[in-house]
Amino acid sequence: MKYKTIEEATKACVGEFNAIPYALIEKAYKNDIDSFYELTKPAIGDYVHVFSLNSEAEITGYDSDTGKYKVTTSDGSVSLVDEYAMEVYYDAWLPMWGWMWNPQSSLDEEWVVDNLQTVSDLGVRIYECDEVGILLGIDGAGYKHWIPLYKARGLRWHE
Repeated sequence: MKYKTIEEATKACVGEFNAIPYALIEKAYKNDIDSFYELTKPAIGDYVHVFSLNSEAEITGYDSDTGKYKVTTSDGSVSLVDEYAMEVYYDAWLPMWGWMWNPQSSLDEEWVVDNLQTVSDLGVRIYECDEVGILLGIDGAGYKHWIPLYKARGLRWHE
């Protein structure tokens, strides 16, 4: 079915995901953290602690050829660092929105796993757990994350 607008198409796409309340995830995994892990990649704009610099910095770029992140410290110095040489600061271990989404289609799950950096760059946090599979969470509100995800996925459900 074709939708008139991209927003309608995006809502239909997200409507096919299983919506799981944040509280349920928290209760299920707070004592079993080894079965629930975050796959989110660092993204431009994230604040991080860089271990080798023993300093806080902001991610200001990404080099897809080397897989290294450009970080800028408060004094303006710039370094290229590996993903595992830093820790991203998040407000909480789960995203702020009260729900998480699980794609029902294995094709959607595979696309997310194959495109972790792209999905992370859109402000979507990605988790995996043994019982459910891939879970997506949003640190924000509205469809400002979902429409870019719909576009990145290459879907054409709209006119």
